[in-house]
Amino acid sequence: MLPLVLLFLTGIISGAFLYFQYDAMTNTSRAASRWATIEGSLNVTSTHCESGSPDSIVGQVRKNSASLPVNSGQLCAKLVSPGVYSTTQLVQPYIANQANIVVDASPNLTNPECITVNITYTPPTLRPFPTLVMQAHSSTPTLIATTASTCPAPTKAS
Repeated sequence: MLPLVLLFLTGIISGAFLYFQYDAMTNTSRAASRWATIEGSLNVTSTHCESGSPDSIVGQVRKNSASLPVNSGQLCAKLVSPGVYSTTQLVQPYIANQANIVVDASPNLTNPECITVNITYTPPTLRPFPTLVMQAHSSTPTLIATTASTCPAPTKAS
């Protein structure tokens, strides 16, 4: 009977921990998208990366998520083909077991009317349990958005 009780308690504790991590992801994506719409740090520099002035979206995610290991890589325009960069999407180099961020700007990065922050996290799991992929996203219209514009549905984070 003791092994069943221990397995049950371990499942409850693990489930609660995963719930708190998912809740942190959701709140963090909301905070980061709100911050990006107000501060406008999407001004991509000549290196095709987020300017980080006065702060970066990654910095905001790190500040708002104490219980989540966040990828600290810089957000840069996605490379579409050699020498051609995306005008609507910023991505980080992928790191396993960390929260990875993808930012979509509509219609483009230089003059966005809507910013969507996608966070994807694959938490480490115990062997008998399947791998779990958690995703959270938040879309926020910017200050220059017209009343007729709406935020498009977010793309699947890559």
